[in-house]
Amino acid sequence: MTNQHTLLIFLLGTFILLSFSLFVVLFILQYKKRQQLFKLETINLEHQFQSQLLNTKLEVQEQAYKYLSEEIHDNVGQELSLVKLHLYTLSLNSQHDSKEVIQNATEVLSKAINDLRTISHNLNGNSISKNGLPESLQKEVSYINSAKSLKAVLNVSGIVFSFPPDIELLIFRIIQESLNNTIKHAKANTVVVTLDYRVDHVYILIKDDGIGFDTNSPKLSKSLGLMNIATRAKLLNAKLTISSEINHGTSISLVLKSTAV
Repeated sequence: MTNQHTLLIFLLGTFILLSFSLFVVLFILQYKKRQQLFKLETINLEHQFQSQLLNTKLEVQEQAYKYLSEEIHDNVGQELSLVKLHLYTLSLNSQHDSKEVIQNATEVLSKAINDLRTISHNLNGNSISKNGLPESLQKEVSYINSAKSLKAVLNVSGIVFSFPPDIELLIFRIIQESLNNTIKHAKANTVVVTLDYRVDHVYILIKDDGIGFDTNSPKLSKSLGLMNIATRAKLLNAKLTISSEINHGTSISLVLKSTAV
């Protein structure tokens, strides 16, 4: 009877010990799980905060663009047009030599007015939401070609679908910034913009035949243009790739899922 009692106590003690050990293991696992969930929630909150911060910065920038666009269109453009009209009126009543000078001045003013209209159009995001991405890019390409310093080409393939207006504006700004970098720095003869619409994403490529650059250069971290491109791509959750080689041009690609929000 004593041995049975001892065995019973041993088994009971073993059971209690195993139960306690199991409880401790489950508690630790639950704690680890909660810790992991807390970490994921913290990362998600940080990501949301960064996205909201980037979005706020870009909204402020777009508002500044819109204000500047309206100022150029409504004030500077009208004033230049008025000056042009006065010069034209003078040319009708002036001597031949004066007419030639006034005519030259009128031509310069005409170019200035057109340039201001182009700047105003480029800064105003409303045209992108109104006309859509491909048409807006075609206009951008036409503006570049009108300057006759660089040949720009737009290729669109696949079945075109639309993103929300704010997404299309971000995409347009990325491509616009890339084109501006090409114009300013690449010394290229040709730049090609490709929009390839696929089932679940759009593939975008901006490729030039310019002088290229060293992608490992520490100076790139201070490049405002590339920083703007990277910032917008991050906000879009898009895959951005920048490839370049000295004397072999530059290509900037962007892969954006059709479900981007």
